[in-house]
Amino acid sequence: MIQMLDNSLTILVLTPTGNDALNAVSVLRDAGMQAMQCASLTDACKQIEEGAGALLIAEEAFTIEETGLLMKTLQDQKPWSDIPLVLITAGDHLTHAALANLEVVGPAGNVTLLERPLRPATLVSSLRVALRSRRRQYQIRDLLEQQQRLQDDLEKRVHERTAQLTETIAELEAFSYSVSHDLRTPLRAMQGYSEFLWEDYSMRLDDQGKEYLRRILQASGRLDQLVQDILTYSRLSRGEWDIKDIRLEKILADVIESYPMLHSSNIDIESKASLLAVRGHEGSLMQVFSNLLTNALKFVPEGRKPMVKIRAEPVDGKVRLWFEDNGIGIAPAYWERIFKMFEKAPGAKEYEGTGMGLAIVRKAVERMGGRVGVESTPGRGSKFWVELPKAHEQ
Repeated sequence: MIQMLDNSLTILVLTPTGNDALNAVSVLRDAGMQAMQCASLTDACKQIEEGAGALLIAEEAFTIEETGLLMKTLQDQKPWSDIPLVLITAGDHLTHAALANLEVVGPAGNVTLLERPLRPATLVSSLRVALRSRRRQYQIRDLLEQQQRLQDDLEKRVHERTAQLTETIAELEAFSYSVSHDLRTPLRAMQGYSEFLWEDYSMRLDDQGKEYLRRILQASGRLDQLVQDILTYSRLSRGEWDIKDIRLEKILADVIESYPMLHSSNIDIESKASLLAVRGHEGSLMQVFSNLLTNALKFVPEGRKPMVKIRAEPVDGKVRLWFEDNGIGIAPAYWERIFKMFEKAPGAKEYEGTGMGLAIVRKAVERMGGRVGVESTPGRGSKFWVELPKAHEQ
């Protein structure tokens, strides 16, 4: 079997004067190192590109035509590579040519100078130091390649897990939509028959029977609202959205017009200056506004007139919309949790609601490429903010 030599630590020898090359190769091989003679600087550059341990070169080997090629070869090395060059000079002083070559190669290479006449021990010692440097470079290369393999493997796993998670979420959303939709038929039937019973037979029921029936109607109403909220949440993840420039004043006016409760003289809704325009989905923005407004008016202590202030401001190429209320407030520990499904802050549980309103707000805002958050102090109201991309024509 023919065994292929590993050239990664081979010393390239280019000394065109007399028998210098053969003598150097012989000395290095006797010292247990791999060495090979190169015919020209072009040949040496080719060997460097294929992989070598060091280059032993005499100053007379540099030619005007080939020096530029060596410079380019050294500059084109990979980031981890800096092949050692051992330059043999003519005696105890540098010639004009040697100085010129150092100016060319020095900034781009790892250069050691050896003066003639060469001593075998000095030659061997210098090349051993050069090869130790080269081995460390190969170790760095191996570590970088290992790091890249690990990074590639990690990215592959993340991609696979992300795909699996996306598929699972899609299946769960489809399942929740299907279940919620299927629940509405028997639920509506229960509500309908309960209402018929109340209208046609309530006079025949005693007080306890009426109370039971009233509780059935209330419970079925809450369940119906919950099912509707889950369907709304599921729909936010389904289908394509028509994202366009939308004036927020129009959204606010449409929401107030659509909800009679917002017309009451017992509440105060104030819109400060222009609300600017954003990139969004009109139906989803209507849902966001209505949920935040109804929450602001609902979670208010008894005896306090509900007040909501709405304003907008530009923030780093986006529009941040604020809904400030005078409600019960929210403790900092719940600023993030209240945007999850079925979550309510302490103090809010005594108020009617499914715990889905703010989850719907976050889902809709994130689908439009935005963010949502809150700043609040218990007992002193809350400031909900919605950040969305600014309209193209502002």
